Amino acid sequence: MLRLPYLALVSTLALTGCTGLTFGENNPGQDTWLEDGSIAVDDRTETSYVLAGEAKTDAQNPYPTSTLFAVDPDSGLVRTVEELSGRTDPRLLFPASGLLVMSEANDKDRIDLYDHETLALKKSVDLDIRYHGTRMSPSRKFIGVADNTSDRSPIHIIEAETLDRHVVPHDGEWLELNFMNKSDTFVSIVFYDQSTQNPRARLLGWSMEQVASTGYQLDETGKLWTAPLFDIDVPNTAWDIAFSWSYVGISPDDKYVVFPVQKTEAQPNGELASTHMLLVLDTMTKEVREVPGKGPVGFAPDGSTIVSYGDQDNDGNQELWLIDAITLETEQEPVKISGGINYFISRDGNYVVVAPSATGTARLVLYDVDQDKSTQMDGPHLHLDEFVTRVGHKEMWLVEDESLYRIDLVEATATEVLTSFAPEHVNILPKRDRLVLDDASSNNLFFFDPNIQGVKSTVGLPVSAKTSP
Repeated sequence: MLRLPYLALVSTLALTGCTGLTFGENNPGQDTWLEDGSIAVDDRTETSYVLAGEAKTDAQNPYPTSTLFAVDPDSGLVRTVEELSGRTDPRLLFPASGLLVMSEANDKDRIDLYDHETLALKKSVDLDIRYHGTRMSPSRKFIGVADNTSDRSPIHIIEAETLDRHVVPHDGEWLELNFMNKSDTFVSIVFYDQSTQNPRARLLGWSMEQVASTGYQLDETGKLWTAPLFDIDVPNTAWDIAFSWSYVGISPDDKYVVFPVQKTEAQPNGELASTHMLLVLDTMTKEVREVPGKGPVGFAPDGSTIVSYGDQDNDGNQELWLIDAITLETEQEPVKISGGINYFISRDGNYVVVAPSATGTARLVLYDVDQDKSTQMDGPHLHLDEFVTRVGHKEMWLVEDESLYRIDLVEATATEVLTSFAPEHVNILPKRDRLVLDDASSNNLFFFDPNIQGVKSTVGLPVSAKTSP
């Protein structure tokens, strides 16, 4: 099982052709995996962070020299955050306590906490385990990570201020969790008896503030933290790893939590038949309902619609499924894309952008939920792997094949925007309304004005060659 968007695993999913909700959007303040050259932006200061250095290819120096730089978007001042040469899987987070750098040496993690303004080192911890991925609570006080060096990859909660770590306890075979959007509460699903004829699951939730206040006290069984917010058994339930996955989806208002699973039923011949199903938990009433669908799921911005997907025919073609969150009535929307699909739900306006999965090629399709209208965009074949949303303008800016594209969600158009450089990655400064773009052939960063569709400033990093991914 996978815990996503645990960052180090996203690229693996893309390579295996998994479909569903895309995690290709880059956001300021978002946990960022830096190893492929991604640009991170601190949403508090809009400082941009990038890893750069000189490529090393000889046997004596198998790793590139890599330095994490911080770039001021106004002055262009470049400061060194940390030297990461010889380290792998670098990740950058923006917790309330500062700037957190996670990286690995000899398959063991190191965590460095910096002041996000002065960049002074506040605390550093070397670990005997290896973490994959991150998930942060809304207050940014707690970070969830998966320990990939231990059996069943337990999830640890890191306190962002002290860097103390706590294993999420459970007595099952596997646990998936996600934080709510408006409180430091996490909801989880624990799977049991997965190799038997009677697989089952258990839905559990905790307030992290309450758990921390008890000193992470266990209940009388010694297997769970005390005082869960809910504890619900779900029979005939197995984890979902067959071209869908059990990523926990949460509505923007925290009213509904969706757990993609497989529901099982014993057959006369003794075998188990399984069906992709969504468990929909009402967090107010604690009622659990079921509706067919695959994960991961998304929600319309107002929370009224669950967006899923399913099979359109027996040829491997997929379609959007729009599920009313209250009634669970499902509207199936065919799209003009052959094979598997990925999709992104806009942040303002009820639009769903649909693209082919990693292995497919087709033009983007825009589905307008309010108008119940589907439009295939003219232009190039694009994917949803590297893009940002320009909130308030109903548009996306996408990078693919070293080219920049503007996606107009109102007009349903995809247009290439010509540049004098070859962008590979993009992020955005929402307060200044600037894109941040890199260049495939240099260590330059470009701050790009989407209004005039031109570069406002260029910053060169103090290295002589672009780091190889």
